[in-house]
Amino acid sequence: IDSTPEPAVAQAARPNPELRKQSGEADLLLHQAPQSVEELRKLAALVEPLARENPALRITLAFPFTAAIAGGNEHPDAIQLELARAVKAVAPTLSLAPYTQSANTLQESWLHPARTYAEVGRLAAEHHATAVMLLGQDAGSLNPEAIPALVQAILADGFDLAVPLYRAGRYDALVNTAILHPLTRALYGAGVRYPLAPDMAFSPRFCEHLAAATASFDAMAQDARLLWPVTEAAVYGFRMV
Repeated sequence: IDSTPEPAVAQAARPNPELRKQSGEADLLLHQAPQSVEELRKLAALVEPLARENPALRITLAFPFTAAIAGGNEHPDAIQLELARAVKAVAPTLSLAPYTQSANTLQESWLHPARTYAEVGRLAAEHHATAVMLLGQDAGSLNPEAIPALVQAILADGFDLAVPLYRAGRYDALVNTAILHPLTRALYGAGVRYPLAPDMAFSPRFCEHLAAATASFDAMAQDARLLWPVTEAAVYGFRMV
């Protein structure tokens, strides 16, 4: 996948001065699995413009707490302080929500295993999120307008699932563009060009649905299987863009 996506909605591609008023005292839970403090700092820098332009939008960065993040420091309070300092230096208004991740949900590729959606669903409920965003490992190279566009699609436009439209060359992202997109369009009538994108945003109710959908995988001990949000949205009548 080309790492310079453009927003899925043309209207949302432009900075939206109305987002602050429309979202009110909203809460955005943003999840990624950074592999170092430096990657966490880059994630904060990516989100900082959205936080600065929309002070009423309370943003929480959720991420798995790993040995790589700890950086060899074994004292929990010291680690928390270091992480907070790293993020606050870039984006003072962001909050952190590190959590312990089970071994079978550790990120090994740009795809999200099914169990990740269960973790995100739990975190979203705990933080009373009104919008949820799940980012892949290459999110740092996203078009700066993509993050606000995805948030607007959920908070202001009322969609349950928002997926970026990636710019890709003729032979790039063939699994999505040449196989999955025609297949999901034919079977489900879904027009999303990247059905298995690493970056996406959800409404709370769709996030809850995805978390519940992982229960069958848990029962079969198949936590690493993939869950397709686009097909879930199409089959169960959620609005997507």
